Amino acid sequence: MQKITRITALSILLIGVLSGCVSNPSTYIDPAIRSQTANLIIANRPVGDGYYALLEKIDGHWKVISIQDTPVYRRNNNNQEILFVNHKLRSIAPSFDPAMYVGEQADCVPMAQLRYRLRYWLCKSHFSSIRIGMTIGGNVASCALSLCLSAGTKEELDRNKIQAVVIDSGLINIVKNKIANKDTNNDALKLFEASIRNTKAEIKEMQNENFRQLKELEDEIAKAKGN
Repeated sequence: MQKITRITALSILLIGVLSGCVSNPSTYIDPAIRSQTANLIIANRPVGDGYYALLEKIDGHWKVISIQDTPVYRRNNNNQEILFVNHKLRSIAPSFDPAMYVGEQADCVPMAQLRYRLRYWLCKSHFSSIRIGMTIGGNVASCALSLCLSAGTKEELDRNKIQAVVIDSGLINIVKNKIANKDTNNDALKLFEASIRNTKAEIKEMQNENFRQLKELEDEIAKAKGN
């Protein structure tokens, strides 16, 4: 018992020491992205309205397979990723299955990965990186306390990987085109609606004029009968 306690204490200490050597996910925004949209951030989940892009790595490069303005949480194979882009270009984030949302980090143990193998989440994504210090320390503790049954990897959201995919796929320009087309369609719809309103007003005015003329005619007929 004392031996297990000592191992556990050492493992906790090891976790603390090694995790201190690992930096948090980068908040740096690549100049190639910054030049396209000045105020964008990389978030850990979709925020607001926007576009959901299904991307796939083909021949060593990331390509946008499809893009839509309704949520997408499932992919067809493990070479695909899903990114959300806010409609005002304020944020980009992975579009993981909401039921599997874990924030910035996840314990990717074999049992969980097997159980949720068909779900799209951090442990099954290209957008994760292993935190080596936390993984080693956690596995030491796991093997000491549970015969390694809960051993696995500690993984975190890797914003640099997300940015690399965004740049390689030209995603921002694709979204800008979608926004521009939507704005054009909205403008056309507004003009059409304004035209309908004007037509209705003209018809109403014509009806009023006809009613006035009819009233004048009735008055003249009434006067003629009176004479």
